[in-house]
Amino acid sequence: MYAGDRKVAAEHQSDARTAGYPLVVLAATGVVLLVLNILANADRQVITILVRPLEQDLRLNDFQMSLLLGPAFSLLYAVTGLPFGWAADRLSRRWIILAGAAVWGAATALAGLAASFGQLLAARVGVGVGEASLTPSAWSTIVDVVPKSWLALAVSAYNTGVTIGGAVGLVLGGWLIDHVAAGPLAHLAGLAHLRPWQWVFLLLGAPAVLVAPFALLLPETRKDHPQTDAPPPTWGSVFQLMGQNKRAMAAAFLGGTGIVTITQAIGAWTPTFMHRAFHLSATTVGLYFGVLLFAVGTFGHFFVGATVDALYRRGIKDAYLRYPAAALLLSIPCAIAAFLSHQAWLFLALIGFFYLTTFPTMGVCLAATQLMTPPLMRGRIVAAFLLCIHVVGSSIGAPFVGLLVTYGLRDPSKLGAAVCGVLALTGPLTIALLWQGMKPLRAFEASAAVST
Repeated sequence: MYAGDRKVAAEHQSDARTAGYPLVVLAATGVVLLVLNILANADRQVITILVRPLEQDLRLNDFQMSLLLGPAFSLLYAVTGLPFGWAADRLSRRWIILAGAAVWGAATALAGLAASFGQLLAARVGVGVGEASLTPSAWSTIVDVVPKSWLALAVSAYNTGVTIGGAVGLVLGGWLIDHVAAGPLAHLAGLAHLRPWQWVFLLLGAPAVLVAPFALLLPETRKDHPQTDAPPPTWGSVFQLMGQNKRAMAAAFLGGTGIVTITQAIGAWTPTFMHRAFHLSATTVGLYFGVLLFAVGTFGHFFVGATVDALYRRGIKDAYLRYPAAALLLSIPCAIAAFLSHQAWLFLALIGFFYLTTFPTMGVCLAATQLMTPPLMRGRIVAAFLLCIHVVGSSIGAPFVGLLVTYGLRDPSKLGAAVCGVLALTGPLTIALLWQGMKPLRAFEASAAVST
């Protein structure tokens, strides 16, 4: 049933490669989407550097903080991603992204005015709802205009916003926490009562609101799809497509979920671990981990994307699942050793290997689903994927660590052991799930080649 859709997708990709879009349009599209992704991830990540002051001022424990680090954002991000995925397939992507950026920027700023756990929880929910608008529209735009043989590199370039934005949130947040109290902001009329962590939220939320109108520069690529008299695909058609390729789709969905569980357990708690284990200041933690994210993590996106594309062009058609499995096999032992180490430099070196080789692979798993998806279903497949990885992965990774520390080990100094427990459980399971999807993905690629 979907052979014709695959043919349409292949023809559209060929047109984008030959006639294509003007380079200035492609460049503007890439820049706008990257900047928005950077801002989104800065607003999302900055709370990880604020754990200590938030726990002190709002009287929170590690488990409450884990809810703010994980489910408060991820659950609403995942659930609202479904209607945003539907909208990305049918409505103006420009206006969807514009509205979402304004919402998440405003919600981040409002977090700076929170006076209780409940108010901060509500603000994090707002950040999740706003940011849910970006990925389905951004991904479906990218996949529409980029040839399949360069898809992994293109989405990896977009996903550098995750590491760049995370680095911005960590470095700027850490510096502000230690210095804003003595700076000119502390003496502004009517705002002198604000604490440093409140300034961090206010200052990082404003740029997203200001940049949001630039989303109107994005092309409405869906207009370039061949017009037919057939009705637009329904959610039933999407589920039917997933059922026809269930083993490969399940491996990509569940493998990506496992990767997110691991990355959340590591990324959400690394700043707090570095403070507790190595007695470093917020500025130092933000600088060290932020630079690592920016340098190693950003290069890692290009490295992973280029590697997967090279493998795919050489005929390894299951590269989108094979590479993540191999990367996990190598990096999980290194990550566990990192959280058992007693030297900051050794910790950063070992965790840097994870961010170089494995952190970007969630995007590779999502790209695998797009290989099997016709153009007018891409937004909803992205939304369904995000629902899976965030409802399960993001809601388990950080909270499970906080739960183990607060109610299991009952010792904040054993944070590293709690992270290791999550990694030891999740790593092998994720590798097995990815491995199960390799053969079905190769079979799909072979059938698609015959159909087109």
